[in-house]
Amino acid sequence: MNNHSSNQINFIHVISNYIYVMMEQPTDQFIAIIVTLANTNNKKDDIDDTIKKNDFDSDKVAEWLLYLMVKGTFPNIKEKAGSLLDKLLAKRGKELQDEAMREKLDFTLMLRNFFNRRGVIDNDYVTLVSKLLTIISKPPSMDDRVSETVLEEVIYRLMKIFVRSNNPSWMRKLAPQIIETLIVLLDNHRRKEYLVNSTKRMVYDYLTVLAKNNVTLFNNTQVERIIVNLYAWLISTVKDVSMEEWTETNSKIDIDKNFYSFNYDEEKDYIPPTNNDDDPTTYNDDVSDGRGITAHSKLAQFIQVFGPVSVIPIFNQCNTTLSNSTQWKERYASMVGLATACKFSSEVLFQRFPIILNLALKLFEDENIRVRWASIQCLIILSIEFGDLMVQVKQQVFNVIRKSIRQGTNERIQSSGCVLVQTMTDILTNEMIGDNVLNGLCRGLLALVESPKFYVAENALLSLQSIVGVVKNRFNPYFGNIISISLSLLEKHNATKESRILRSHAIKAFVMCSSFVDEKKYSKSLNKFLVFVKKNEKSFDMIVDVIRASYVFIQDGSQSFPMYFPMFVRMIANILETPLPTQQAEIDEMPDESKQDMKKVLLTLKGLNTILKSNEKEYDQEYDEEEDYQDEEDDEDEDYSKDEKLKVLTSYRPLAPFILDAALGYQELEPQMCALRISMASYLVSTMGKDAMTLDQVESTVATYNRMKPLLFVMADQVRAGNQDIIGDNMPEPFLKNIAQALFALYGVMTEMIKYNSTIAIPLITGTTNILEDICDYLTEDDEEGTLAPIKAAVVLGVAAKLAKDRFSPYLTPVLQAIDTMLSEPISTVVDNKTSKEYAIRSIGEIIRYVPQVSSMLNVIIPKWLNKLPLVTADKVPIIETFCSIIRLYPDQFLGGEQYQHVVKLHGFILKYRKTTCQKDEIELLSQTWLFIQESFKSNWDNITSETTRNTLSKLIDPPL
Repeated sequence: MNNHSSNQINFIHVISNYIYVMMEQPTDQFIAIIVTLANTNNKKDDIDDTIKKNDFDSDKVAEWLLYLMVKGTFPNIKEKAGSLLDKLLAKRGKELQDEAMREKLDFTLMLRNFFNRRGVIDNDYVTLVSKLLTIISKPPSMDDRVSETVLEEVIYRLMKIFVRSNNPSWMRKLAPQIIETLIVLLDNHRRKEYLVNSTKRMVYDYLTVLAKNNVTLFNNTQVERIIVNLYAWLISTVKDVSMEEWTETNSKIDIDKNFYSFNYDEEKDYIPPTNNDDDPTTYNDDVSDGRGITAHSKLAQFIQVFGPVSVIPIFNQCNTTLSNSTQWKERYASMVGLATACKFSSEVLFQRFPIILNLALKLFEDENIRVRWASIQCLIILSIEFGDLMVQVKQQVFNVIRKSIRQGTNERIQSSGCVLVQTMTDILTNEMIGDNVLNGLCRGLLALVESPKFYVAENALLSLQSIVGVVKNRFNPYFGNIISISLSLLEKHNATKESRILRSHAIKAFVMCSSFVDEKKYSKSLNKFLVFVKKNEKSFDMIVDVIRASYVFIQDGSQSFPMYFPMFVRMIANILETPLPTQQAEIDEMPDESKQDMKKVLLTLKGLNTILKSNEKEYDQEYDEEEDYQDEEDDEDEDYSKDEKLKVLTSYRPLAPFILDAALGYQELEPQMCALRISMASYLVSTMGKDAMTLDQVESTVATYNRMKPLLFVMADQVRAGNQDIIGDNMPEPFLKNIAQALFALYGVMTEMIKYNSTIAIPLITGTTNILEDICDYLTEDDEEGTLAPIKAAVVLGVAAKLAKDRFSPYLTPVLQAIDTMLSEPISTVVDNKTSKEYAIRSIGEIIRYVPQVSSMLNVIIPKWLNKLPLVTADKVPIIETFCSIIRLYPDQFLGGEQYQHVVKLHGFILKYRKTTCQKDEIELLSQTWLFIQESFKSNWDNITSETTRNTLSKLIDPPL
């Protein structure tokens, strides 16, 4: 073992002993000796002489020197202790050569203990960590078995401190050294290949975390070095496999969905969860590396974080070196790298599009099939990111597709060609696809639908549906083929686990034909289809798929479907009758068959959610409260009317309570699914109409609120605290967004319940429950993420006040105080924060208007409320009708008494609202309100004592509005 390795082990040994004694303070005699040595500054001090002269224990001396190095008061003492410790370690290295394994464990324990201790000052961290970084930055000798554990423990603990302690100040001081050390590790590994996969990944993860926090800490040279190392890793992970093994599946080697997947929803629902080899908390990369997952994902992460400074080196390396290499793995890597760069930083490569396109077209003709596969992935990404440019070269792309999907071509190439069809049809119009091209595509894809490889058939079906979406009736000659093939696939591949996604696509394709095929011709096939569905109604996924697709029948107004609808609805009801657990412990104890039933219920709810037009996409948009808040909803749905939606609910009477009970009865721990279910319940309540809910259903809704809200808040706190059991090494923002969506849905269902079922709901929420107090508490808390949830919370209070009237009086003071506290907080730069405050302002207006007991508080409330007006987003937060009504309800207080001191302000508000509204009835209401105000002060003109006020008001009499 060389001298460096011995020193390293000695250092480890001393630090681990130091931890065991909890940094035992040196004796006064020893401190005096070190102070003397530090003051004399003799570089030839022999620590062995000091030990011998004073009969000190050498282990104690090492511990005391480390104590002074870390805890010493003066810089010269720290420096002298450090130099003496180095000398001591060098002298004693040979004594510890045979203790490597013991020291390895000691050091691991030391790091865990040290980095989890409290009360360690920043300078102590800087000293120790700086020393550790120096040690790990040097390549170890071949017989040094300690280094891997040293690296993993140091990197893991530093990253953990960074994430959980929010990048403490001492770590910011060391950031440049940490970054350079990590990159040196990668450089050294590229030359000697001594890092195992898990350590490499850990290094890249830590660099990513540091870059996300402050990308300016990295210089261009460092970024280029990282990219070079990533490419070396990517190339090293491309394994030689047989053609048979590579062709067998598209989800093990060269994974298609690493680039693009149209099957995501189906896969997420149907594929059972497995151990994720790419889970950043596990660092088990042996399998993942063989599939090219880890290196590819890290390359994508770095492009997203570093942007242009990383993309240009990637382009240059691919264009000048890799794409022209004699090694197929390097040509392959050039396509993977360019596809990834275009996917995450397309704007930087816009000017280089012609070069990238030509490289992809050239390598599509490569002798190596995996290079050809990678070139198609690159073309797929180009069609997504550079749509307008790809339209201009569509004939060249069609040539690639034609060669890819023809018979006799390798199935992996066929499958990728199908995906390229899908992405190209997304950017083309009907006129851009010539008849010859269309016929060639249809014939080729129809042949692939019957491929024995499921992944080929799945993508071929999706491609055909994509084409239909563009060419519409020009597809008429082939609809008959689609119908017969879809039915054949369902019969042939019924109830097999491997064919779930294929069956789902076959059902979608069959249902799609109803929009284009003659009703009489289609009805015969529909009868066969529904007989098949009835026969297989116990299939895990059959009914779920039919539910998902059935909205097409409703939308198209199919004449044949209604006669089968009662049968279809009974199937849904049978599924929803399945009792669901309400506690996680119940779920854990369920047998696999029951868990499958539970999943079937949840997927059925998701399908019904599509029918009710309340899907996940709503949460990515700002919620239009105006329609949600009004008593009468007169807007028709873009796709199909409310009456058509009601067919789903009224065709079989028991269905509505089944849906509602299933949606509200399960304690879903996944926030996105929770939001989906509760949002659907909210839409269902509004669709059912006035007073349709039973007492049990109202109580169930309240119980769901009381059960889910605390769970969501606890989960949010854990996410913000960096609980890796929930978020792993991912960023917390997506998790917090999903939690906010669930809260938004939770307050939404409470709003709809109160609004449409006030007869039962109002006595309940103003009686024994603490719902209103709970909402008040929520409004006074800081909305850290700037979410939409407070909007709904504020709306609940306004709706409750409007409908409860006298019953609301016990909550009047706490509600007003809560809203006042919320409004007193500074407005965030986040738009939703501002909107939330404006909904709270509107709720105050509702309270003034509908709660009689507020009259005794008007002298305080009205001036405050007027100071919050006008609402900037009055077009989104409807307040005009309330504003005008309460002016007439309390004219003395709103106009400002006999001196009319508020009239000028009210006039300004009215002018503002006239400009923001496009509703004729609101414009008329504002005009009538202003006439009412004018008549009031004109009729009391003689009582206005202030000459200034008279002059001001005289200018407002009959002005043009």
